[in-house]
Amino acid sequence: MKFTNRREWLAVTGSSLLSACGGGGSNSVPTSSATAVTLSGPSSGLVNVTSTNFAVGTNGPVGASTVVTPSSGGDGTFTPTSVTLTTGAPTATFAYTPATTGAKTISIANNQGLTNPANVVYTATAVSSINPIFTNVASGKGVDNSMQQSTTPVSLLANRLALLSVVSVINVPNVPTVAGWALVDSHVVGDINRVSVFRRMSTSDSTQSYLINFGGQLQFFNRWSIDQSSTNVNTSGTNGSGAVVQSKRGGAVGVVQNCLLTFDAAFSSTANSTFAAFGGSVSSATPTLGSGFTELSRAGVELFGERALFVEYKPAADTTADMAWSATYDVWTGVAVEIAAGS
Repeated sequence: MKFTNRREWLAVTGSSLLSACGGGGSNSVPTSSATAVTLSGPSSGLVNVTSTNFAVGTNGPVGASTVVTPSSGGDGTFTPTSVTLTTGAPTATFAYTPATTGAKTISIANNQGLTNPANVVYTATAVSSINPIFTNVASGKGVDNSMQQSTTPVSLLANRLALLSVVSVINVPNVPTVAGWALVDSHVVGDINRVSVFRRMSTSDSTQSYLINFGGQLQFFNRWSIDQSSTNVNTSGTNGSGAVVQSKRGGAVGVVQNCLLTFDAAFSSTANSTFAAFGGSVSSATPTLGSGFTELSRAGVELFGERALFVEYKPAADTTADMAWSATYDVWTGVAVEIAAGS
């Protein structure tokens, strides 16, 4: 540490001496033993699809806030664009969305002169031309104790399937309605925790907010997510009806951690995909993806969160949809949907 005058030197050395003698208390200056930044993460994914998380940290305690900025040589985007490591939060995560196929070199820079980690090679492959894929458009933790909930403005593209997932909580909750959307399926467990999935497909692009209406019933909590398919989806029928083959709903009450839905019938084609939305009563619990599933969104998954919504999908014909929480909870509800590929 460089000092510009004697007063600064005394301020630091004085407090250090007090601490060494059992005095000074919280006035001691934190020291840093970190010499390098660490990086780990996935090695591959799909083009234009957000990766699973990369994790960054340091090889020792952080003495000063360290801003870590990832780079991919100009291809794709990072979310967030940078992270800050502190004494209280010594690790952080970010995700990468590649814009083109091929091997991408993920590198790290930091503002504290620590040694940067070795680069990570991330290979982006073309999206399957068979199974539909999904991306999250928007999600939110709704206003508690409300009869209606408006989504943020979202842009939906023509001839793509949009799915709106909602978890709503009250004693015997009504099935919500959303103008312009058709209900795929809805399920309530414990007479309090309901998950509903709606579909929408238009022949033209649109940008607007949508109002989730709970039928004049005050909801303790509500969470929502809007996810949109790729172009390779069945566009027959009306408002996305041809893209929805079958659905499965279920849930449980009790001290449980694992959520599992098994479709009643085999998938009509190996080119189809699996979509699932789960709602549960959690408190500082972390959701874990089902095997081979990609996370689309999570809303209300936070410290002391009363209700949470977790949405995932798998670009494969998987007749089971599952997830798990890191801690037990008292109720979970879920709806899974088979999504038909385009012809």
